Amino acid sequence: MKKLISCIAVLAMITAMTACGNDDGSVSKAQAEKTTSAVTETKAAETTAKVSETKAAETKAITTKVETKKETEQVTEAEESSNVSQDIDESVLTDSAVELMDNMARIWRPTSGGVTVDESDTIEIDGRNYSKVIEINGFDSVDALKELIGATCAGDMYDELCSSVDHYFVEQNEKLYTCSLARGFYIFRTEEGVTITDATDEGFTAICNLGDDMYGKGSAHFIMTNDGWRMDSFEFN
Repeated sequence: MKKLISCIAVLAMITAMTACGNDDGSVSKAQAEKTTSAVTETKAAETTAKVSETKAAETKAITTKVETKKETEQVTEAEESSNVSQDIDESVLTDSAVELMDNMARIWRPTSGGVTVDESDTIEIDGRNYSKVIEINGFDSVDALKELIGATCAGDMYDELCSSVDHYFVEQNEKLYTCSLARGFYIFRTEEGVTITDATDEGFTAICNLGDDMYGKGSAHFIMTNDGWRMDSFEFN
């Protein structure tokens, strides 16, 4: 732009000089050529300035577009890394997952020997020995245990757990008996929370942040039912 202003000033000076001309009012050839040259240089300067401004504008537009693209990609990467839809409250899923995972320890315990029995009162059914139940640890009855299963699980998992309860507990002579023996069972280690993945309005997966040497790290899949979130599958590795 400074170059353009200088050229215009030079042109003005030459024009003034040219206007004086010869004494007879004519313009010399040399002066005419100088004038033509000055005009040409001025137009060239104007063209160069316009080209420079155009290139600068194009460069700025490209730079802005690249920066916008980078920002969009960063937002997309952030969304993908969380793997949770922005419309879903992850804290709600986390609280639900921890609650239901903790319920599973209470459900698995009775069918893994977590029952107080009277070994002096036994019966035999189909070759299997049952002892009279004094207390189902944490429950007043088998119905209460099945109620917790219904509030925690869904689908095949619900059916399998209820079937397991029916297998280990029987009623006879208005007494409740069990053949459940003490053994280990899975425990979701939720002390350090869980990580939510693949979350939608219909389901999600929760992975425990803490595992153990025996069973490894537990994870479970949850689905939305008419009664809220329910666990329908799990695994430990």
